[in-house]
Amino acid sequence: MFDRILLGGPQAGFSMAGDVDWTNGPRLRFGAALDPTPISVVTRLWPSFICAPVRNYLLDHVKAGAVEKATLQIDFNAADLDAMRDEHPPPDESLLLDFTVANGSVEFLSGVPPLTGVDGVGRITGRTSTFTTTSVGMLDAGEGRTLTTAPGGTFHIADANQKPTPAVIVAKVSSTVDTIGDLLARDALKPYANLPLAASTLRGQVDGRLEIDLNLGPNMSPADTSLKINSVVTNFTADNLLGKEALEAATLAINVDASGLKASGQGRMFGAPATVEMNQPSGKAASAMVHIIMDDAARAKQGLGGVPGVTGPIAATITAPLGTGENIRADVELDLTHAGIEWPGASKPPGRPGKAKFLLAVNNGLTSLDQIVFDAGAVQAHGQIELGPDQSLQSAKFGQVKFSPGDDMKVDALRVGETLKVMVRAGTIDARPFLKTLFASSSDTPAPSAAASLPPGVSPSPIKEIDLDVKSALLSGYNKQVLTGLELRMLKRDELYKQLSFAGRFGRQTVSGNLTGPPAASQLTILSDDAGSLLLFTDLYKHMERGRLSATMQIGGGLSGVLTIDTFVLRDEPALRRLVAEGVPPPDATGRMPKIDAGAMAFNRLQVRYDRAGTRLLLRDGVMNGDAIGLTVDGWLDFAHDGVDMKGTFVPAYAVNNLFSKIPVVGLILGGGSNEGLIGVNYRVEGKISAPTLSINPLSAIAPGIFRQIFGVGAHIPSTGAAGQ
Repeated sequence: MFDRILLGGPQAGFSMAGDVDWTNGPRLRFGAALDPTPISVVTRLWPSFICAPVRNYLLDHVKAGAVEKATLQIDFNAADLDAMRDEHPPPDESLLLDFTVANGSVEFLSGVPPLTGVDGVGRITGRTSTFTTTSVGMLDAGEGRTLTTAPGGTFHIADANQKPTPAVIVAKVSSTVDTIGDLLARDALKPYANLPLAASTLRGQVDGRLEIDLNLGPNMSPADTSLKINSVVTNFTADNLLGKEALEAATLAINVDASGLKASGQGRMFGAPATVEMNQPSGKAASAMVHIIMDDAARAKQGLGGVPGVTGPIAATITAPLGTGENIRADVELDLTHAGIEWPGASKPPGRPGKAKFLLAVNNGLTSLDQIVFDAGAVQAHGQIELGPDQSLQSAKFGQVKFSPGDDMKVDALRVGETLKVMVRAGTIDARPFLKTLFASSSDTPAPSAAASLPPGVSPSPIKEIDLDVKSALLSGYNKQVLTGLELRMLKRDELYKQLSFAGRFGRQTVSGNLTGPPAASQLTILSDDAGSLLLFTDLYKHMERGRLSATMQIGGGLSGVLTIDTFVLRDEPALRRLVAEGVPPPDATGRMPKIDAGAMAFNRLQVRYDRAGTRLLLRDGVMNGDAIGLTVDGWLDFAHDGVDMKGTFVPAYAVNNLFSKIPVVGLILGGGSNEGLIGVNYRVEGKISAPTLSINPLSAIAPGIFRQIFGVGAHIPSTGAAGQ
C-alpha cells in the first residue's frame, strides 16, 4: 500500500495513492490526479498498455494544448493484467479517466491544417473513449479563409477490443464553399472527397455535419479513413455549371460518403427557377441534372426564343457531365405539354401531350443537336441539327418526318451563305394539315424577328433566302383525292417569291402552277384539267365534276386574281336545286314547263375576280352560266373563321333570257346588268361555310331588272334552311 506519491516538474504535477495485493494473484488498485500539464507531456507519460489506440492517435495528431485537470481510477486483477499483456483492453469498470483540455490543436488527418482553439472534456474507460468539445474550433485554410466547428463535436471509441479499433469523429462545421473546395483539393483529402468544379468558380455558405470514420492501428492508410458530410449550402453560385451557364442563388443539400457526392436543391439557371441534382459516384465523373420551366420571356432573354410558332411554358430536363468547360455534352428532354405549336402543317394546342429529346453538344462555339426525337401526337421527327456560334441554323437532316400518321418523308437542309436549301423527298405526304394552314392564314400576320431572340452582344446572321425542293410520289388531300408525282420548287427571298412552280396529276389529268413576272409584282398561274378533283382535294367544293381550271393571282403586295373554269357539271348541289325550283319561269304559250335537271347541271363557264383582305377572300363580278341557267355572285368567304356572305342573281334559260341584258338602256332596265336576264331571282348565301343558309326573294322574279335590286335579299328576310355545299 502507498498512501501518497507526488511527482512534480516545470511542466507537470502528479499525485497518486493505492495498493498492490498478491493474496489471490496480483491486483493493482490506485487513484491519481494530474495538475495542468501540456498534452505532449501527458501522451509521453501515458503507459502504452493502457488504451493504446487512443494514446497512439494522440501522439500522431495532437499538436498543442494542455490537460487542465485529470483524475484516474484503476482496479486491475490478474486476468486484466494478463489481457493487457496480450494487447487486449481491460473491462470498462476497471479503468476510469476523466479529463479537461484547453486550447488544443488537433490535426484530424495528416496533411490537413490543424483545428485550433479546442476546449473540451473527456472520459476513458477500459474499452470506451469519448471526448466532447466545449468551444468553437477554427481551421486556418490560408489567405484569411477559415473553417469553424461548433461546440458539441465528439471523438468516440465504442470498443477498443476490436482490431483495428473503430473511432468516429463528429463535428458541426461552417465555412464558405470556396474554402471547402480548396481544402478538398489538397492531396491529403483527395482520396476521400473532391469537388467536380474549380473552387475559384464557387461561392456560398456551408453549414453541416462532418463525420470522420477511422480504423485506428499501426500503419494506417487512406483505406482506414472515410468521410461523411451532410450539409446545406446557401446563396450558392457556380459560375460555369453547364458550359458558360451559371447556377445562382441556390440552396443545396449535400451528402458525401464512401459511395460519392450527391447534391440537390433549387436555384436559378437560364433566367428561370431551376431544380438541380448533382451526382459524383466514387472514382467516376460527376454529372448534373437540371430541371427548369421557361416561358416565352425567359427563352427570349436567353436567346432561346428563335423558334417561330412555339408559345407557352416548356419544361426542360438537362443532364450533363460537370467540369468539361465550355465544350459541353448534355442529354436534353423537353416537355411540351403546356406549350402551343403553330407550324405550317402542324398544330398542337396547350394541354395536349408533346415531348422532344436530343443530345446537345457544344464544341468550339458550334452547337449540334443529335439523336433528335420529336413526338407531339401525329407530328413526329427523328434527325439532327447543326447551329452556328450565333445559334443560327447551319444544317439539318431528318430521316423521318411526319405531320400526319401516314406521312413518309425525309428532309435535308443546308445553309449556303444567306440561303437555306431545303430538300424534301417523300413516298407519301398528307396535304390536309398544310391546306388547312394555307386557307386559315392571314397575310397580315407579322413574321417573327430572329434578331430579337438573340442574346445581347450577338449579331444575327439571318437566313434571307429559302430554296425549297419537294418531290413526293403521293400527295393525299381531302375527300380521298390523291395527287401523284408531285414536284414543287420555291425560291423566296425575304417576303418576295423569286420562283414558284409545281406539277402533278389527278389520274391522267394534269395540274400545274408557275410564277411569272418580277418578284415585286409576280403572278402565279394555276392550271388543271380536272377542276372538280382539285376542288375536292382542297375541300373547297364537293359538287363539281370535270372542268378546265385557270386561276391567276397577284402575289406581290397582296393576293388578287381571276378564277375561270370551263365545261363542268354541278351534281346534287342543294342550293342550285332550290334556286331552280323557285326561279324557273312560268309555262310558255303552249303550256310546257322548261326542263332543267337540277341534279346534274352543265355549265359552260365560271369566272370570278377575288382579292385577299386579312382572312377573307373577297369575290366580285362572279358569273356562272350554261345553256339552261346562269348565276351572278358577289361577296366574301372566310375559311379561317368558317364564314360566308354572298349574294347574286339566278337567271333561268340563261342563253335566251340574258339577251335582253345585252341591249343598251333597255337591257339595263329589263335585264338589270350585263349578266342578268329579264327573269331572275335574287338570292343570298350566308352563315357558316360548313353549313350555309340560302335566302331567296321571290318578288324579284317578276320585277324588271333595275328594280330587282330594290327587292334584293336583305338580312330581314327569314332564312329557309341550309344551302349545303
